[in-house]
Amino acid sequence: MALVQISVALHAEVVNIDGIWYDLIKKAGIATVEDNPYSQYTGDVVIPGTVEYEGMRYEVTDIAEEAFKFNSEVKSVVISDGLKTIRNKAFYGCIGMQRVVIPASVTEMGEEVFRGCKALREVSLSEGLQEIPVYTFCDCDNLPSLVIPNSVKVIHESAFHNCKKMQSITIGSGVETIESKAFANCEKLTELNVVSLESWCKATISSSPFAYSFSSPLSRNTLLVNGEKVENIVIPAGVTTIRQGCFELCTSIVSVEIPNSVTTIGDYAFNKCLALESFDIANSVTAIGKFAFAETKLKSVVFPSSAATISENTFYNCKDLASVEIPSSVKTIQGGAFAGCESLQTVVVPNSVQTLGNSVFSGCKKLREVSLPEGLQSLPYATFYQCDALKAIRLPQGLKSIGRAAFYGSGLTAIDIPSGVNSIGSYAFTYCEITSMKLPDGIKAIEPYTFANSRIADVSFPDGLTTVGEGAFSGCSAFTTMALPAAVTSIGDKAFAGCKALTSMTLPDAVTSIGNEAFSQCTALTTVTLGPNVGSIGEKAFAKCEMIKDFYCFAQDVPNASEDVFQSSYVNYATLHVPEAAIASYQAEMPWSEFGEIVSLTDTDLGIEGKECQERKVVSYFSPGGKQLQSPQRGLNIVRHSDGTTTKVVVK
Repeated sequence: MALVQISVALHAEVVNIDGIWYDLIKKAGIATVEDNPYSQYTGDVVIPGTVEYEGMRYEVTDIAEEAFKFNSEVKSVVISDGLKTIRNKAFYGCIGMQRVVIPASVTEMGEEVFRGCKALREVSLSEGLQEIPVYTFCDCDNLPSLVIPNSVKVIHESAFHNCKKMQSITIGSGVETIESKAFANCEKLTELNVVSLESWCKATISSSPFAYSFSSPLSRNTLLVNGEKVENIVIPAGVTTIRQGCFELCTSIVSVEIPNSVTTIGDYAFNKCLALESFDIANSVTAIGKFAFAETKLKSVVFPSSAATISENTFYNCKDLASVEIPSSVKTIQGGAFAGCESLQTVVVPNSVQTLGNSVFSGCKKLREVSLPEGLQSLPYATFYQCDALKAIRLPQGLKSIGRAAFYGSGLTAIDIPSGVNSIGSYAFTYCEITSMKLPDGIKAIEPYTFANSRIADVSFPDGLTTVGEGAFSGCSAFTTMALPAAVTSIGDKAFAGCKALTSMTLPDAVTSIGNEAFSQCTALTTVTLGPNVGSIGEKAFAKCEMIKDFYCFAQDVPNASEDVFQSSYVNYATLHVPEAAIASYQAEMPWSEFGEIVSLTDTDLGIEGKECQERKVVSYFSPGGKQLQSPQRGLNIVRHSDGTTTKVVVK
């Protein structure tokens, strides 16, 4: 806008000189290359340093915004020395342009200057240029290589985005900042040449500058320093920080030596350096960033005694990492720090560690021995997820919680849960080899799928347990029966679904609801006993339980149940046992009426046993408070006999 105002004020004049249109500012003696108002520029264009018009010489200093935009006829552009500025989108979409020469005098380029120049193959950038703006060379499909001059300090976001055939890029020694996606989707890029290793280590590199770039994660993406290929890097003395993403995806690097001056290794610094086998972390290092060594071939790691934190995913998926030494200076190990380290067999986490992040050892398939710190209070999400070789582990006595999927798919065969644990997350022991467990008193609920598809056969429940959650024991094929504590009030959806060895199940009197498919596909289940307080039974709760023979329900009021509760369970060949006074009600309602026979609960069913009961006729039942009952309830009952005597009877 300022240039327009100056031009108007100084009486600018647009003229054609030797086939190129210029905006002349007579008083300033300068000229700006403008769009051809009548037709496209064609062929090889040479922009001179000066022009003459009506006896006056003008310095050509600018190429105007969109001056050549969408010009399909220009083949090459040579800009003479003297030009200072190329404005926004000056050559945008020049699909036929193959070559551009920019002189050292150019110090400023606008945004998207060469965007979409799909035939561009050769660019010579100015040594005076300080920034490469956003989208400058975006979508230049055929640009094979480029040298960033030493004068350039900033490569802005998406500057070379989608340069699909770019194979090599040379980064000058002056580059201080590379913004996000600067070289994104340069899918053929295999060679990174840095003029100065020291400068490159100090550069600020934003997140994912090479996103979706490099031809293949298996190819050797070569690092060159000043034109020479390097596999063994020696970081220069004096460097204090190896910046974020500094050597990311450089798969030719085999080893790295760093001086004692280095205190920080940034995020993603050596991420996916697939050939990196050796790295000695200097004692001066106090901080190592997330994903710093992820997916490398490191075999062992010794942390410096100064390290306080092992960051998120630092060694993620280092499949060859077999040995780790963690010093007592470490207080926190963040999420995924060693996830996917398939060769790691033993780990000692020192007592100094107070916090573990999620998935710290997830996928460590050979991990067989772990020592956890005594002060640890929480075992977070997926800590030992799919640790196949982990057969046993000693948990710290101060532990309060075991997180979701903490041991999912691990090889655990036995474990002692500390008495202070009051929370065990869903999926915590899913697919485990564990066969028995004693749950501490603080556990009030079995969370969804906690033991699903495990080999659990014997569980000792705390008296205070009230809830068995969705899928809690689904697919557990080892146990044949289970005794739930008296306080349990609800059975969740699919809680025992697919327990194919379960032959009998007696639910506590306090249970009021049974969820959908709670016992579906329990194909060996022959006997079920429900207490007097069951009010609702979910859809297909006992579906495909084809071996059911006897179903006992102590509820006087017929529980609310959908018609498919016993779907494919052939209950027309089974017997339903209910209170005598409620037989007619059960006979009148689906799905209960489907049973082949509906009979009254006997004294034996009610738990009234002994010689006295057999010789005398029972006249009536009373609660301990003296209220007359239609039939005995579970628990203590007062029984009046035909001879006038009363007895106290506990119904099981």
